[in-house]
Amino acid sequence: MPSVASPASRASTSQTTTSPAPSRPACTVALPCGTSICPLPTSAGITVGGELPVGIGHALGENLTSLMLNDIYFTGTIPTSLSQLRNLQSLALDGNYLTGTIPAELGDLTGLRTLRLGYNMFSAGNLPASFKGLTKLKTFSAANCNLTSDFPGYVTEMLELEVLDLSLNYLTGSIPPGIWNLTKLRLLAKYANNLTGEVVVDGDFGAVNLVMIDLSSNHMLSGPIPEAFGHLPKLETLNLYYNNFSGEIPASIGRSPSLVKLGLFSNRLNGTLPPDFGKSSSGLIYVEVDGNEITGAIPEGLCANGKFQTLTAKNNHLNGSIPAGLAGCATLMVLHLDNNTIGRDT
Repeated sequence: MPSVASPASRASTSQTTTSPAPSRPACTVALPCGTSICPLPTSAGITVGGELPVGIGHALGENLTSLMLNDIYFTGTIPTSLSQLRNLQSLALDGNYLTGTIPAELGDLTGLRTLRLGYNMFSAGNLPASFKGLTKLKTFSAANCNLTSDFPGYVTEMLELEVLDLSLNYLTGSIPPGIWNLTKLRLLAKYANNLTGEVVVDGDFGAVNLVMIDLSSNHMLSGPIPEAFGHLPKLETLNLYYNNFSGEIPASIGRSPSLVKLGLFSNRLNGTLPPDFGKSSSGLIYVEVDGNEITGAIPEGLCANGKFQTLTAKNNHLNGSIPAGLAGCATLMVLHLDNNTIGRDT
């Protein structure tokens, strides 16, 4: 499964401007041609650390199906001539120092299955409306692209999507309910934006193949956590921290069979921790619920699987005692329970 960097893995989620690219010696680049690696035509004139030539789309030829130019220190703007590569199925330009805005002409590449544009130095702008025609996309990544305006509703029409990463931008508005109807979606990352409102599930929850949901650090997502999240049979990571979610943690999440990491800290959640935590989740390792309004006892079965490592639940209203199953958990590495009423008479 393609990986997506979490906010914690970045030095900062403040979306600061990347420093200029260091100078590097020029060298030629080999590019994929069809299903094999072919030498780059001299006429294309690409060097590592330079600008992509204006006519690159004409120079490479219409038979090209895969163009991976990620993490090569390219500068300048994305040439609109790339739209001439009509047989292109994979385009990766992420991890460079590209500037300007994302050209609408890329929407002409209607055969794309993979489009990766993230981690560049684009000017503030929107995802082009022309991307609505990219309905064959399986992987769409535009993280840290300085994107503004509302969350693009047309992604709900990309029925083949498996990976959607629009994190570390300035997207506003609410999450369109149709996103939960994408039956092939496995990874959804929208962390560190300015999304607002409740997470609405309209009708049946079709995205049953989700392995990761990361909506963290939007600060203003609110309302209850959808009960449906706990019924996802493959869900391993659920990150909703640094938001404004309220209400109780759904009991279904405590019974989520594949859950490994649950990050819910810094919200306004109340009620008790689901009593079944750990009993049904054979891989549960992390539960982070600090800074909420959670009451009641710590679930007895958190370490029932023999793998549990981290419980951080400080600054809540937990009471009772530390359960024997947790106190004797041989795999436990982090236990933060400060600013509760654990072990005190209440």
